[in-house]
Amino acid sequence: MDSFFNFQIGKFAEAAKPTWFDWLSFSFNLVAIISGYIIARIMFRKEINHQKEQNKQLIESESEIFRISLGELKKACNNQATKIEGYIERQDFILEIDQGVNVDFLKFFDIKNLYEKIGFKNQEHITQLNELLSSLYTLNDFGRALTNELRTYIDKYNSHEKNFYIYRKVLYTEYFYLLSSRGYEITGNAINIPVTDDLMISYSRLRDKIFQNPDIIFNNELKSREVLLYEVIIPLSHKSSEFIPGNPDAIKINDLLNQVNSAFTDMVKLTDSHFRSIQSYKQKLETLSWKIHLFLAIS
Repeated sequence: MDSFFNFQIGKFAEAAKPTWFDWLSFSFNLVAIISGYIIARIMFRKEINHQKEQNKQLIESESEIFRISLGELKKACNNQATKIEGYIERQDFILEIDQGVNVDFLKFFDIKNLYEKIGFKNQEHITQLNELLSSLYTLNDFGRALTNELRTYIDKYNSHEKNFYIYRKVLYTEYFYLLSSRGYEITGNAINIPVTDDLMISYSRLRDKIFQNPDIIFNNELKSREVLLYEVIIPLSHKSSEFIPGNPDAIKINDLLNQVNSAFTDMVKLTDSHFRSIQSYKQKLETLSWKIHLFLAIS
């Protein structure tokens, strides 16, 4: 049977009496094997230590960049919250979107490294990181969502506002059409309406009220939609309804007035809903900014 050690210099175990050369060769080969093993072990440990050092540096670098990115995001959140606050106060359909409010930077981080930096046994800080990451992920597509909210509101508001402007038709086109169809004479600012035409007398009085009240119209500019609605539109709607169904003109006027009233109601409801939604965006930014502040204070 061949010996376990075969060093290509002859079969050491089969030799009847190994010579000094056989022993020397055997010793050299044994030393070479042991030395190779020791060197390989040293190199392996060195590589492991080098890898650990690289991982440590990577974790430190990622943690620092993560902190910097959070700081920039916090500034953007505060800036956007301030812009939203101004928009809520003005309600002028103009809201600037801060493009810095995004979490795209998360794609470049290995989240596991952030936990290793904190230490898995540090439960308090781990909990804060969990809450922070949860809030960050809800911020995905924040700018697009806020833009869509504003665009949808403006589109719907414009649609309702178009119906609200039917009040102009009530004040001018329909009013003079009814006067003309009845054959009533208009002399300057005077209109000769028979006392028996209760509908047109009420119509004229309420219409005159608009132009006599600077809180409603001043310099041909509508000053208050709400005052117009409650001082003129709704009273005239109630008055015209008294002549329904027997008077076709009253039916037409009432229908127009109801469209104006409904449009105003829809605009108010839409605006309330929109600004509640906008307020929730602001609160989300403020909450995230505070969580970032707490995390940066401990990291």
